[in-house]
Amino acid sequence: METMLAPVRLARAGEGAQVSDLARLALHGAEPRSNGKSLESAVEEYGGRFRLPHGQAAVLVVDGPGGQLSGLTYFGSPVRLIQEYAELGAKGQRILADRLAEVELLAVRPESQSRGLGTALLTAGERLVAARGTRITLAKIRAGNLPVMRWYRRRGYTIAGRGESIILSVAGTNISFDDGGDGYQLAIKDLTGTGGFHRQRTRLGTHLFYGPTA
Repeated sequence: METMLAPVRLARAGEGAQVSDLARLALHGAEPRSNGKSLESAVEEYGGRFRLPHGQAAVLVVDGPGGQLSGLTYFGSPVRLIQEYAELGAKGQRILADRLAEVELLAVRPESQSRGLGTALLTAGERLVAARGTRITLAKIRAGNLPVMRWYRRRGYTIAGRGESIILSVAGTNISFDDGGDGYQLAIKDLTGTGGFHRQRTRLGTHLFYGPTA
């Protein structure tokens, strides 16, 4: 008999400790942060929705047995990236924050894996941010982690090569970003169904350009 999954829901105020405990699984024990403060304190105070300096964050969870959370995902506007584009002006930065969301964290307890929980969390997060106008989601994957890359690819993500630039048009300006050489690769997805990422070669190497689907 197939095990029924509990519904994905927004985290609640007061669940910060459990959220932080789950997040450490994705971060290999590191303390999860959000805009300079601990993710635990943000969820403890605000629950699953809170503002960021640019855009907003959403923390989604799934209940498990005994009142323990089984899974977590955290979607947020890519604040550091947005801050690098001050030349867009306040309006352009707001547009970028509205259009782009990052899968900051995705974690499932080992005993709850292989049941579709990660897919349910990712899908719920994508639907939530798409409903508020987000067009593109991105995730960071440890470089060379082929199983995780395949997992994201099967869910519609395009995987950028190490150091490969992604180019978007925002407020009439092309912006370009890459993985930053920090040991991760980027995975990126169009949520609208009308566009996609196309690899193009230039004299400087290959780039992923966002454009309409042919």
